[in-house]
Amino acid sequence: MLKVMSISPYKNLQLQFEKVHAEHGNIYFENFVGDLEKGVKIALEKEKQFDLIISRGGTAQEIRKVSSLPVIEVEISILDILRIIKLVDGYNQKYTFIGFSNITRQVKILSEILNKNIDIVTIKSRKDLDYLIESLKREGYSLVIGDYVTYKTAHAKRLNSILIESGIESVETAINNALEIGNNLQKLRVKSEVLQEVQGKLSFSILIFNKKKNLIYSGDTNDKIINLAKSILSRKKLPKNEKIIFYEHYYGIIYTVAAINDNNGYYFTITKSGPVPTFGILFEPVVGREKINKNSALLVGDTIDILKKNLKNKNNIVVIGENGTGKESIKEIIPSLEKKRKIWMLHMDAKVSDNMWFNFFESIDSPIYEYSAIFLVDGITEKNIERLNDLLYYIRKHNLDSQWIFFMRKNTIIIDTINSIENVYQLELKEVRNRKSELSAIISLYIYEINKKLGTSVLGFDIDAMDEMINYDWPGNFRQLKKVIRILVSKTRSVFISLNAVKEQLRLEQSLYTKNYDEDINLFKGKTLSEIQKLIIQEKLKENNGNRSKTAEQLGISRSKIWRMLK
Repeated sequence: MLKVMSISPYKNLQLQFEKVHAEHGNIYFENFVGDLEKGVKIALEKEKQFDLIISRGGTAQEIRKVSSLPVIEVEISILDILRIIKLVDGYNQKYTFIGFSNITRQVKILSEILNKNIDIVTIKSRKDLDYLIESLKREGYSLVIGDYVTYKTAHAKRLNSILIESGIESVETAINNALEIGNNLQKLRVKSEVLQEVQGKLSFSILIFNKKKNLIYSGDTNDKIINLAKSILSRKKLPKNEKIIFYEHYYGIIYTVAAINDNNGYYFTITKSGPVPTFGILFEPVVGREKINKNSALLVGDTIDILKKNLKNKNNIVVIGENGTGKESIKEIIPSLEKKRKIWMLHMDAKVSDNMWFNFFESIDSPIYEYSAIFLVDGITEKNIERLNDLLYYIRKHNLDSQWIFFMRKNTIIIDTINSIENVYQLELKEVRNRKSELSAIISLYIYEINKKLGTSVLGFDIDAMDEMINYDWPGNFRQLKKVIRILVSKTRSVFISLNAVKEQLRLEQSLYTKNYDEDINLFKGKTLSEIQKLIIQEKLKENNGNRSKTAEQLGISRSKIWRMLK
């Protein structure tokens, strides 16, 4: 029986292989996911077990260079590109197709047939991608479409991207080609895969780096300790010809580190001292993912650029937004932007005793003493404002070059309290109802993301259905929007979602979401009438982007009275 291995640069292509393979019972088939170097590694590790390999694009080309097996390439067809063009029909921001001429030539043909004005960029080398994508960002493009390398590069540059995926027809053609070639091959493959995991557990680890900071000796040291030593080298200045001993907090563990920097290199002994005190459920380390390959509403607009600028300048930040506007996404994105800095999460609403709270400031083992760390603070309410004041007092008193990022819903009292520390930037996340002009683009991105996860091929909404989506209030914001799109995509049996389907789902949402004004009412407790009036005026001014004439008209008062009441 012919033995075929497919190596897909992305998960959805693997699913397509599995669908087509079910119709070919006369071949033995195994599917793997890995792009470029990872795909090459898989091919080299597994090639003795197979007769040939099927892959796509740059991954297929790289495998062909090193493998002794025939490599069949899955082509990108004109039908695959047509699907993407229809998918982005509703995208009303600037976007462009990027690729080699074999792709862009087909895009150009389709744009002429469909009479559509489509921006197209043809590249000659993948080395051009980094500079090109940065240039496109500066020119106001919010989405690029291309092959897997383009897709990944754009995500790394914090730009939305859509992958041109190979449809089931292209996969079928590749497998038929493999059968034709494979039936002429007679090769023996021996299955031999031996997995050994040796984990040396010593009381201390010894590591030696040369002057270029390359590791030259580690013994049986595990990767975690090696990465700790590399992290120390990248961020600490070690004095010359002097032995120093210090503590390192690393992924919840305290290590005792002895380091020497001499003319020949860097020498470390690292000993595990014990776990970092977590102070109950008050503190936890934040471990970021290496890459976040998903589109986000935050990537449409300038929110991420503002965040990156303030992180670079080490400003403290107050992230303000209703539930579902992206505060959790910001927490997820920060570790991917600051890979060299330690990041901790402080839960202000954690139920800990006063003794534990004050020990948090006084203990030498406290994470708060982490130099140049980033601290994400959530759970802030008026009920724990006294503890917030304790924290802010500490921040003002001690200068550890750390950065504090507070996450909260809109509350003037808490914001004024946080502003008592220096260099505070307010990053306000807009609600869905205040991003109507961008909503069509965001919905297109969500459909693409959900299609990838569900293996569906929905291209968008009917025009009147899209209008219904845009005009809905979305009290649950982007979290609710994405949930609704996922439900509609999973239910529809057509390539376009109908108006009736949208209306039915939104009626259900209306019954589930009732606006809860309790928190807004709590803002007024203990305040005088003039203070309440001032809060209302401030809220209306924010809704109207500072337009006093419009605010005065809505409230039925004069512009001069607004000015007097805000004094």
